[in-house]
Amino acid sequence: MNKVQDFNPISFYSGGLAKEADIAANLDILRTQYIESWKEEDKEGDIVFNRAWKDKLCDKNVMEDGVRIIVIYGHRGSGKTTLCRRMIYDLNKAFSISVIDMLNETLAPENIDDIIRKTKEDQGRCLHIFTEIEDIHDDFVIHKLKEAIRKLAKSGLNITIYINIDTNKWKQIETKIGNSILHITDHKPEEWHLRGNFDEREIDDLIIKLRHHKSLHRLAEKNDGYIRFLFRRKAKKRILVSLIEVTRGTDVAQDINEILWQEYQSLSKQGKWAYALVVLFHSFGLEIPYIVMEGALKELIDDTEYFLSESFQAETAEIIEYNSDKFTFKSRHRIIAETLSKRFRDEYKYKIIRAVLISLDLNDTDNHLPFFKKMCDYKIFRTISNLEPLIEDVKNERLETIQNKNISIFLNSITRIYQGRKMNMQAKELAEKSYQLWDYIANQAFYLHAFCCLYLGEIENAKKAANELIKATNLPYHQLHGIAILRVLREWDAADKALKDFEKSQDITLFSDYYKYCREVDQGRIMVWKDDDIDSLNPRNALDKIEYFVEIGGYDEKTIINLYKKVIRKKHDFIIGYISFFKYLNNLPGNDEEIILQHLQEIKKECEYHISQFEGFIKNYPPDLQSILYSNLARALFKIDYINNKDYIHKNVCVKNFENAIKLKDKNFYAHNWYGTFLKEVCNNIKSAKIHYYHAVKGDELNPVFRYNLALLYYEETIYFRKNIEKAKDLTIESIKLCKENQKWADFSQYPSELIKNINSLLRRTDLIEGDFLDRDLTLLPDAG
Repeated sequence: MNKVQDFNPISFYSGGLAKEADIAANLDILRTQYIESWKEEDKEGDIVFNRAWKDKLCDKNVMEDGVRIIVIYGHRGSGKTTLCRRMIYDLNKAFSISVIDMLNETLAPENIDDIIRKTKEDQGRCLHIFTEIEDIHDDFVIHKLKEAIRKLAKSGLNITIYINIDTNKWKQIETKIGNSILHITDHKPEEWHLRGNFDEREIDDLIIKLRHHKSLHRLAEKNDGYIRFLFRRKAKKRILVSLIEVTRGTDVAQDINEILWQEYQSLSKQGKWAYALVVLFHSFGLEIPYIVMEGALKELIDDTEYFLSESFQAETAEIIEYNSDKFTFKSRHRIIAETLSKRFRDEYKYKIIRAVLISLDLNDTDNHLPFFKKMCDYKIFRTISNLEPLIEDVKNERLETIQNKNISIFLNSITRIYQGRKMNMQAKELAEKSYQLWDYIANQAFYLHAFCCLYLGEIENAKKAANELIKATNLPYHQLHGIAILRVLREWDAADKALKDFEKSQDITLFSDYYKYCREVDQGRIMVWKDDDIDSLNPRNALDKIEYFVEIGGYDEKTIINLYKKVIRKKHDFIIGYISFFKYLNNLPGNDEEIILQHLQEIKKECEYHISQFEGFIKNYPPDLQSILYSNLARALFKIDYINNKDYIHKNVCVKNFENAIKLKDKNFYAHNWYGTFLKEVCNNIKSAKIHYYHAVKGDELNPVFRYNLALLYYEETIYFRKNIEKAKDLTIESIKLCKENQKWADFSQYPSELIKNINSLLRRTDLIEGDFLDRDLTLLPDAG
């Protein structure tokens, strides 16, 4: 059968991944960067002209130079995979060049023998390999790719490798693989950045093809001028999204979220479960094996026949893709999977994941066990907000399919998720449970637990764990994690020795973090052993040195303050420098009001200096930094007035600065918190204070200060309403819980702990009725932020 007859325009233009038949039928848009010379602005801002990529496919100047790496990168949905399919087709048809198509997987060492054999069969002519990296942050996959490239480089064969990566940031690629490839092949990878938007020629080409293949949907009766206008307005960064929104949406503004939700709602009950199952997993880059799909779907719909029925095939043909080579299911594009899965409720997603776990047979080491490990590696459980029920199911063996070592693998995945959510106390407890079940150094829980100790301020435990990890020469990632901990602890000598040991025991070209750690440790040692003038260092290193001085002590406040000022005046847009400086001044010990006033005056003077710089158009400051300066100035003035016990002479200035701060950055949650306290204490505007407190709580759910201040507001109300006191109690309990979960809030915990006692005393009173006037002597500080 002729493959050209197998093309499907409706599927292709709705997000289905391009097949050979689609390219042979010319469904794709010939991208300008591929077929024509084009110009762009380089990193220095100069306009440069680039050769068409098609002309560079068989560039003889570089083809005799061993392994050539070309990285094609850009926004997800910008057409990279389709372009790669076009390149494969052109190499085969126009240039008669052998191609290995691995676009659905990442090149790995196990592929190398077949590649070398194929190259030799082709009499040593340049072989072109197309592969992809689904997740640039997947260290295991990256490691295997680099190992494969190293083996190919040693083979002496003439090979070009195209790597398709879903990211628009070259810096990420350079950090993860670029530097390592340079060390492996002696050549930097070539950057081919595919633009995420259509130009005029591409839009015209698209409209012609959509009309010809009857894929315009709602726009079928519209003229080309109107359609062109819609595409110009929509095609900004993600081509697939704009294509679906323009052709499938309505004349009323409608985004891809609503379009896909309507598509989902049109399915039968069984079809919804099948689609949701595939979408949820593909949103994390996971394809579901046939055998897992069958078992999980039976669990979800309690129907043993639907999966094998014609109804399933007919209902899901356009929205679920079956890969007959890998025997797996996925949605037609990951953007669609990510968009739709966000609409599902927690309980719905929980039911899907639980059904998959129940249906697994982890004795099946060919299908089920590798899929389970991928679920854990990809942290798919983070799609659920509340993971406690799932953890309890596994720990109490209610999910009988997960036993022994596999419980540890599951718990490690949740530990990593909790770390990402800054729930380090819970993460630590899970890591401890994990290595109780599987007490072996190869268990990830050993380094996960060490990082939890580090974040919780348990320095000695973290240091002890790091010293054990760096000895694990048969586990290179454990070694690197140990070095990372030593680096954070500023144990520069120990980290330096560990790096030298690592170099002796490992092929360092496979580990990009090694080079990064070497640079940081070398710089750290310079900063410790040479007390150079701060001016000789770049801002980031200068800040590290100042914070190191603060940590070890022995430097007077005036010296530290002057060093901070040097750094932020030299690099006026260095935001983290300002944050560190203000944090230092606000956290200096002492209860003497005169000393506190001196610190506040330092904040005031520095804020006023920098505000005068951008208000006077002398220097440009980013809006985020302007917001930080306005809010810190307002807070300093407010506290100065409060300590001086004056009639808030800076009241109007504070209002203006707080409002400037929030206008410049509505997500400056500390500004909302401080403004709430100011409105309560100075303006007696309880309603507005409550609004700002709630904004802060909603914006940063892990900050116990914000919850405490909102609780205090409810507690301080002069009229007794039990529901308000109970709200105060709930908020205070949450604040205490957050303090326990993160060691950095340990000193603050005294405030909510004191407040909960007062609240409980109030709730125990039997003499109060709704609406009573309350007259209390409140001794709590007005501003706990």
